[in-house]
Amino acid sequence: FNFTKLKLQLTMTILYITTTILTVFCTYLLYKLIKQIRCYMYMRSLPGPPIHSFLNGTTIPDYDSVREYNTLFYFRKEWSMKLPKLCRFANGPIINLLTSHPDSVKTIISENYSKGKLYSNFYNWIGDGLLTSKGEKWYRHRKLLTPAFHYEILNDFFPVYSDCVDEMLELWSTELTNTDHVVLQDWMSYLTLDILLQCICSVKTDCQVKREQLQYVKDIATLSRIVQLRFRMPLKYYYNFTFNLTELGREFKEVCSRTKKFSHDIIITRRRQIESGDRNAKYRDFLDILLHASDPKTGATLTDEEIRDEVDTFVFEGHDTTATALTWTLYLLAKHTEYQDMCRQEVFEILGGNPTITKSVISNLSFLPMCIKESLRM
Repeated sequence: FNFTKLKLQLTMTILYITTTILTVFCTYLLYKLIKQIRCYMYMRSLPGPPIHSFLNGTTIPDYDSVREYNTLFYFRKEWSMKLPKLCRFANGPIINLLTSHPDSVKTIISENYSKGKLYSNFYNWIGDGLLTSKGEKWYRHRKLLTPAFHYEILNDFFPVYSDCVDEMLELWSTELTNTDHVVLQDWMSYLTLDILLQCICSVKTDCQVKREQLQYVKDIATLSRIVQLRFRMPLKYYYNFTFNLTELGREFKEVCSRTKKFSHDIIITRRRQIESGDRNAKYRDFLDILLHASDPKTGATLTDEEIRDEVDTFVFEGHDTTATALTWTLYLLAKHTEYQDMCRQEVFEILGGNPTITKSVISNLSFLPMCIKESLRM
């Protein structure tokens, strides 16, 4: 038996396999690179602000009396007003398109476009929920979660809304004894997170009182900050492979593990309560709906991991966007005091001295909802 010949054959086989794998890998990388360059060149030809260079993208000018992290917002707003139908922005080598024209928006939402790569930045945090999933899985989950979007379900939570707002105003009265202002965006974030956690999974965390002292609140703020940073610094943090190797990437992974454990523990506890018959509640929250959801054809239910992804998705999507909308609305009302006075007068007239907010109170409001809708439109 010729061992030398066998060794040579094994060496050649390994070399052949390695060469084949490397060739396929390099071919794939070359294909992706050519595709990216073609896409970049086409996107670059679209209307938008001047692109300084491939690596730096669009040069953003300095704005007087505007804090650094708001500069990008003002710059994009300025150009969106110039080119409302379609405007191209280059954030380093990554080009994004922005539209604010109804015709363009209608075209986009009427088509079944695949979600962009930027959504993968959220995956370690919120998993494969409604925001990041696509195709058949998105359609299945959206269908199973339809009951959660019914307006009638929101009626049960009016006491939660009212109690949380009362708590915030009471904290403000204490806070304003030592200062003459409050940071509205921060407080709206605490308020909406408090409301969401109670409406989604009936958990009272006292996050408005403890604020950054509460680990979960601190973690949510950290994750939001890191995600925004990845958008602002694409050269360093855009690709998951390189991002995960950085110190910020390792911090992101660690914090994600804590928030997932927080959600997972709540889900396991609730499932045990339902199975043992110990779940006694005045109303069904979002978690109850998820745990009882099943496909009418197959009877398939959501796994604990899928439920956790949806819970984390709604906490992320719901609290930050709602807080921003509330802050923006209150800012606009403060800028236009005549409308602020009209809103206040309408609320006082309908409440009639009764501080309790109910469905009938909300349904009788007319001017305030118009102001809120106008702020969202803007």
